[in-house]
Amino acid sequence: MSLLPLFSIAQWTEDFSSTIALSAYPNADAENYVVNSNEQLQLNASLPGFSQLQFPLNSTNNAWEFSCFIRQNFAGSANNFGRLLLSINADADGGGYSGSTGAVGLMIQMGEAGSADQFQIFWDNGNLLMPLGSGFGIANGVYGQLKIKFDSLFTIDFQDNDSSQFYRVYTSDSLDYFSPQFLTLQSQFTSSNAQNFYWDDLYWGAPWVPSLPIQYPFRSIVINEIMADPTPSVGCPEIEYVELYNTTSDTLSLRDWKWVNSSSAQIFPAWEIPPLSYLVVCDQQDVFQWSFPVLGLENFLSLTNSSDSLTLLDATDHMIDHVHYTTAFYQVDEFEGGFSMEQIDPSTACSGASNWRISQSPTGGSPGEPNSILDASHGEQNVEIRDWGIDTNGNIYLWTSLPITQDSIALKINKSFQYFPINCYLDSLIIHANNNLQQGTVTIENLNVCYQEQSIAFDFDYYLPIDTGASIWMQELLFHPFDNCPTFVEVFNPHHFAISLDNWKIGNGKDVLADVQNHHHFIEPFGVLALSLQPETIKRFYPETLSQNTHIHQTLKMPYFTQSSGEVEWFYQSERKDYFAYNEEMHAKGLDEIDGKSLEKISPSDPNSLWITASSESGYATPGYTNSQRFLMQDSIDSWTLSPICFSPNGDGKDDFVQIQWNNAQPHEWVQWCIINDAGIPVYQQAATWSGNLRQWTWDGNNQMGQRCEPGMYGWVVYSSSKQYQILPTLKTFVLSP
Repeated sequence: MSLLPLFSIAQWTEDFSSTIALSAYPNADAENYVVNSNEQLQLNASLPGFSQLQFPLNSTNNAWEFSCFIRQNFAGSANNFGRLLLSINADADGGGYSGSTGAVGLMIQMGEAGSADQFQIFWDNGNLLMPLGSGFGIANGVYGQLKIKFDSLFTIDFQDNDSSQFYRVYTSDSLDYFSPQFLTLQSQFTSSNAQNFYWDDLYWGAPWVPSLPIQYPFRSIVINEIMADPTPSVGCPEIEYVELYNTTSDTLSLRDWKWVNSSSAQIFPAWEIPPLSYLVVCDQQDVFQWSFPVLGLENFLSLTNSSDSLTLLDATDHMIDHVHYTTAFYQVDEFEGGFSMEQIDPSTACSGASNWRISQSPTGGSPGEPNSILDASHGEQNVEIRDWGIDTNGNIYLWTSLPITQDSIALKINKSFQYFPINCYLDSLIIHANNNLQQGTVTIENLNVCYQEQSIAFDFDYYLPIDTGASIWMQELLFHPFDNCPTFVEVFNPHHFAISLDNWKIGNGKDVLADVQNHHHFIEPFGVLALSLQPETIKRFYPETLSQNTHIHQTLKMPYFTQSSGEVEWFYQSERKDYFAYNEEMHAKGLDEIDGKSLEKISPSDPNSLWITASSESGYATPGYTNSQRFLMQDSIDSWTLSPICFSPNGDGKDDFVQIQWNNAQPHEWVQWCIINDAGIPVYQQAATWSGNLRQWTWDGNNQMGQRCEPGMYGWVVYSSSKQYQILPTLKTFVLSP
């Protein structure tokens, strides 16, 4: 079959939007039909029998298409069926269940005797029905869109009401071309189905090619006001709403746009926003609470009080605007509800947290009108890198305060530039470095933010992390924080390679283990990393972190740590790698209170190391950087070394404990030690242990009962065995100062 030209032919449509639409088509059976309240053509016969309506069509010698909506609310039979006839002449009658209509053309019958019940396609030559084919089961009735097209092929498709796609019912490349002159809709029915035939949206003309949706510019419509926490109301209706604002000089249609939050999405209906105008969007059941027109969406997406991600996409899924709001957008110390958050400058190309503030309206919001805090001089926002990570394939992840809009990036490393492809998302991007970078400091100098280039100076050290269960030690714990401050756990990597946190978990000995990885974080070689749910809050409570090379990772989850005593477990996959049983009595004696004070491990790689209160000079915590209370291993030609000679366990961070270590011990030898006062009486005694080549112990100045010893001269007596199991005593003296 040759391809038919797609020359324009006169189109004909009928959607029955007028109640008098039938008067334009004189038919003998017109009294058996009505246009119902849903603006559909409906059979409305009073007696059983046969009825038909006929519509004239425009003649053509070119490709053509016919489509319509059909609904038959019954299972078909020899006494209840519908027919659709596209014929070249008007002489059409009932013809009975299997007889010709008397007209020449294509006939589709819907409903048959027996259980097969499919669309049946015939060619009617005016005397006989010649079967062409059948398809698509309609045993329970017909409800959907039928499309018949004749161009290079002859095709019949049907889209069931429960489907989003058309199903191919019939196709042929051998049917001779014909140009229908008439459309005839026929119904054969019993009394029970005399009102159960429906038709709508009739189309005849050239094959319809859907127009491509328009892609609108970024922030042509902006999310301008958010009422996430309307209770208690101070004037506005006590409902959640979002206000959109059209920043352009054109009327924009929202048809098929998408409204997306962090968990679900909704499709906008055909609604237009005039130039420089506002549209309030809320739940459909709340539209009556407004005194002006609003757009009500069925099951409007719930707005989380504290934080949520909101995105507006056009019909092409192009991002128009995005807001990831938190309570920080209000820019107030305390917030109790009833007020919206408003944009300061809707015209800015990018809108981050600093472009939002709590409404100053006495009613708590300004829905449908200019924002109460409007300030066009507010200026553009600068992008911030909020977090970053590297996966085990070497790909780099950045989390940004504003959307990034580019498809490649230049990274400066070791004074040269390398270019890599990237994927951008609403609040993040992935740089596909794929292990093609060498270890070193990477610099990002520019980012395309909201389609405008911004200069940025962001440096980070690039390592290729390894997914391994090599030992990572816990070395600091804040289990009794200040009010409104989160807890944290700090870990230490004693290895010369970076370790990925992708498969590490943390627990409290009771609850389900919590995954600590959220953004492909890792621990640098010999690095320190604090883990907390709220790193920025930690930094506010411990300002010393701002002047240090601090690494604090926002965990995906964090178990609850009781404030008096408890446990911390550190796992790689299902294997426990470290454990710490803590108690508030482990803190330095004489402290007025322990809230906000962390415990630090003075020898990170020693599982038996002493834990002690962080120093007062550090602010009683060192999250994300080197512990204030720490002993480092030191080589010595002397077998036994003690340091310092004078110590003062007062919690000030200076010489708060004394340490003794043996550098040249033989493996698997027996050791026991005790502390004696100046009268030679033991005040503290350590149980006998078997140790390896390097032995190290600390004493915090407390006796066996946990009480602080009096200032004075003390001795550290160590008993160890030689290879011949000969006991060798060693005495080291030192001073305990107030």
